[in-house]
Amino acid sequence: MNFYPPPPVIKADVWLRIPDDKRCIDQESEWRGGFTGSFQHIFLEGPVFDNAGNLYVDGEPNGLVGTADGNLLVADYKQGILSFDPETGKIGPKLKRKNLERFKGPNDLIVDSKGNLYFTD
Repeated sequence: MNFYPPPPVIKADVWLRIPDDKRCIDQESEWRGGFTGSFQHIFLEGPVFDNAGNLYVDGEPNGLVGTADGNLLVADYKQGILSFDPETGKIGPKLKRKNLERFKGPNDLIVDSKGNLYFTD
């Protein structure tokens, strides 16, 4: 039994479309597992805007999030959490492991209002 009203229906509008020449149509791609002709032509993770309004997206690594200082944190399956400075283009490790154990595959990250980083592994 649910005492809450159903949530309102929100109509989604297309805000941005990936050009067809950037899609993997009828061709193999690592992230598609070798399947050709599937419905999913492109795989984007973690779309995020930096402080200057630039849009960043990725397909692999597994996620992006902006920080208060204007950098982007990247969840990378093999390298852990990376920090990227959009102004200089410099990228490097932020968190490679916890104690002596490497991560299994960081994915989907978020920074809260106090600057704390949360991610799945």
